[in-house]
Amino acid sequence: MHAYELIEIAGLAALHGPALVDGETPLPADAVADYWQASRLRLNRWHSALDHFRQAAVGNLAPTRHENWLAVEPVAREILTSEILTRVWAALATARDRAAGRRDVAPVARTIFAGHAQARLAALRLILGSPAVPCSAANYVNRLRVRCERWTDLLIGCIARAGIAAPFSFQPRQHQLPGYLLSHHSDGDAPDRLTEQLFSAIEQSFGDESDRPATANADLNARIGASLLACLLPEMCRRPRRAALDCERRLSFTAREAEAMLDQLLAIDGDATSQQLDAAG
Repeated sequence: MHAYELIEIAGLAALHGPALVDGETPLPADAVADYWQASRLRLNRWHSALDHFRQAAVGNLAPTRHENWLAVEPVAREILTSEILTRVWAALATARDRAAGRRDVAPVARTIFAGHAQARLAALRLILGSPAVPCSAANYVNRLRVRCERWTDLLIGCIARAGIAAPFSFQPRQHQLPGYLLSHHSDGDAPDRLTEQLFSAIEQSFGDESDRPATANADLNARIGASLLACLLPEMCRRPRRAALDCERRLSFTAREAEAMLDQLLAIDGDATSQQLDAAG
C-alpha cells in the first residue's frame, strides 16, 4: 500500500469518527494488536534507514551522496504522509477511551504517535543538516511537510472534542479551517457525497505523491491500513445514518467553500519554497 493511500484512510476515519467515538462495541483486539506490531516494525525500519543514510553520507563524493538520498527519500516522504493517519487515529482512540471511561486503544495509539513524532523529527533534522540532500529535494520535502500539517489539523478538526485535539494537532487553535462549516443538511447520499468531496480534495493536494511509484514500506502500510479499517468498518456499517448526519454538521460544504479550502491548502506550494526547512516541525 502506498503511503498516499493512508491519507485517504485518515479521511475516512475523520468522516466516521463520531460513530467510532460513541460506539459501544469493543474494537477487534487482533486489529489493534496488528496495528501495534506493524507500526513498531515500520518505526524500526525508518530509524534503520535514516541511520544508514547518516553514516553513508559522511565523506562520500557527490554522486554517491545523491544515490544515498534517492534511497532514503521514499522513507522521508512516507514518514510525513503517514503521520496524518497516525495523529488522526491517536485523537480518535483518545476520544473513544475518554468517552467510555476506559483505556483500551488510546495507550497503543498514543505510543505509536510518540514514536512517529520522533521519527519525523529525526528525518527533518537529517535533511536540514546533510550536504547529501539537494536543495530542490529539501524544498519539496518542506512543502510536503506543510501540506501534511495542514491536512492533519483539518481532519482532526472534524472530530475535535474538548481537550482531545491539542496534543495531536500542529496548530490546535486553528484546527478547524474556514472551508468546513456547520450545517444541517440530511440528504440520503451524504456519506457518498462527503467521501467523494474529501477524496477529491486529497487528490488535488497530494496528487504528486500518488504519482510517485516508490514507497518505503508497502507491506507494513497495508497491514496498518487494514487494521484500522477493521476498527472503523463495524461502526460505519452499523450506524451509517447517524455518522452521516454528524459528518454533515462538521464537514458539509458547498462547491464555493470547497474551492476556497483547496486554495488555502494548495497555496502553500508557492509560499513554502521561500521558507527554511523547519527541523523541529
